[in-house]
Amino acid sequence: MATKSIVFLSDFQVGHDLAILPPKVELQSAAPASPSIVYANDVQKALYRAYMQLVKAWGRPDILVLNGEPIDGQQSKNMGVEVVTANLHDQLNIAKDLIELWNAKSIYLTRGTDYHSTLKGIPLEEVFGEMVGAEFIKGHYAPHELQLEEEGVRFNIAHHIGGSRWMHYRHTPISREMAQHLINVAIHRKWEADVLIRSHAHYYVYAGNKHMLGIVTPAWQTQTWYSFRGGTGYTSDIGGIRFLVKDGEYNWESEIFDFPEFQIPRVVNGKVIDYGTGDIKSKRNKDILHHIPTRKVLEESHGEELLGSHPHRSRVVPRPGHTELKRHSIPSTITTRRK
Repeated sequence: MATKSIVFLSDFQVGHDLAILPPKVELQSAAPASPSIVYANDVQKALYRAYMQLVKAWGRPDILVLNGEPIDGQQSKNMGVEVVTANLHDQLNIAKDLIELWNAKSIYLTRGTDYHSTLKGIPLEEVFGEMVGAEFIKGHYAPHELQLEEEGVRFNIAHHIGGSRWMHYRHTPISREMAQHLINVAIHRKWEADVLIRSHAHYYVYAGNKHMLGIVTPAWQTQTWYSFRGGTGYTSDIGGIRFLVKDGEYNWESEIFDFPEFQIPRVVNGKVIDYGTGDIKSKRNKDILHHIPTRKVLEESHGEELLGSHPHRSRVVPRPGHTELKRHSIPSTITTRRK
């Protein structure tokens, strides 16, 4: 079997002033003969350029997963003052255009936050799923939880997870999710996964142990005023995650983009310094591929003697043409049998 690629994206928040937007967008207008034209601001232009870089690098995947919140919604709590358009049809169409750029063979969606993606009880992500031709699963285009298996690698995918504004606590929610998942497997006979994918927090973090890997995906909306509630806000991580799977093994990589501090101008000796021109820098961890065999491969390769141990060490496999790598220590995967 050929290697399959799976790209994970989330939290487009299309419509917000600080979320991804194409450079020029035609919106619905009350006067059909004179459509409304919206031009992206500096933040949106930079996000779009980064997005197109990612499409160019990872385009035409076998599977594209949008893990919740393609749109930002009408922002009813602040009367819509932070959105480019409160017309949800416009927001959905823009998000649709962004998804179609990937030319993915299959598309999967999950449900995000009702505040952003529900209108009077109508789940707009279900509507969006039909618009982009997403896979229809047991009556849903966008289930709250998606269980996906490709090439012997099992993914448990859901949008929501707790978050933390403090860097040193950000691994706790995904670690708790992994622990709860194993409890659910043991007690409730839930389908056991190799990888947990979560989103919602708008920052990128991962954790692992001998049982599984857990990842919180980056977003496509920069720091908003909402993040300043309760103290100094944290800056969002922008980017995506890609897995390459084959015969029960997987490699994964992330690409995270850095931007200037768009929202916070500086005052130096009485002179206001602008927030920047939207220069894009990409983190080096885009060049990392973590090669980790799933439990199925370990069982077939090593047999019963590995039960209860974890001798396999993860190794970094560079993509062709890349020689300088920043190495991360990734825990080994589970070595006990699936029941």
